[in-house]
Amino acid sequence: MKQAEFEFIVRHIVEEMVSYLIEDTGISIPEAFERVYSSSLYADLQTPGTHLYRYSPAYLYQRMQQSNATD
Repeated sequence: MKQAEFEFIVRHIVEEMVSYLIEDTGISIPEAFERVYSSSLYADLQTPGTHLYRYSPAYLYQRMQQSNATD
């Protein structure tokens, strides 16, 4: 996969996760982006070798929420 394709997919996933977070919590758009970007899941998502980009945004959002609940 080319780097540009990977970055496009990651941006799409992040946008969807932000939408879910806003819908679930009612927080502002900037705060939702900050929460996603500061999550450990986002750090892993940025690494192509984890293959997390292959999962749906909904599944990754649930993983992020579960991870935040245990932190």
